[in-house]
Amino acid sequence: TNFIGTYLIPPILSKFKNEYPTTPVNFIVNFLPTISQLLEEDVINFAIVPANKELLENSTYICDSFLEDEFVLICPPNHPLIQKEEVYLEDIKDYTFLISCDKSATRDFINQALEEHDIRITNYINMDNIYAIKHSVINNLGISIMSKNAIEKDEEFGVLKSIKIKNVELKRKLYIVYKTKHTFLEEEALFIKNFIKK
Repeated sequence: TNFIGTYLIPPILSKFKNEYPTTPVNFIVNFLPTISQLLEEDVINFAIVPANKELLENSTYICDSFLEDEFVLICPPNHPLIQKEEVYLEDIKDYTFLISCDKSATRDFINQALEEHDIRITNYINMDNIYAIKHSVINNLGISIMSKNAIEKDEEFGVLKSIKIKNVELKRKLYIVYKTKHTFLEEEALFIKNFIKK
């Protein structure tokens, strides 16, 4: 997916290629529906995806959890929410909220959390990718909810701030997904065991 392919996998893949420079890699980044289709059609042998009910309940696949991904509220450094001692999910209703497009697994995750807490956002902007959302937050266009893994460097440079939302656990599991009939190639097994699950 967009987040996994943009932020999580590149540094892992870099380490793998440093140790195994001649091993070819086919690396596809796309939205979850497309990745699921490629997996179903045997175009790809395995996928790294966020929790998805359809995949988890499909006996055709093995879904192996390997990481828990935590989400936080992100704001520009001068935002009013930064000054508050505690921030609740309902507080985001007062500001423009930036969210990923309809195909995004992150959007589904955030919408589910909002629905569970009976929060309805009316002032929002749909955006195509994480980069657009982050740069829009940095430029004071609005606020968003995003994986901590996607904003570490931005926080280090002080261009945005993260806030943990009070009384809400925004965590999702990430999975390695492959068909039950699939036998891993030696290189695939090596990559998963020594680099993904390490």
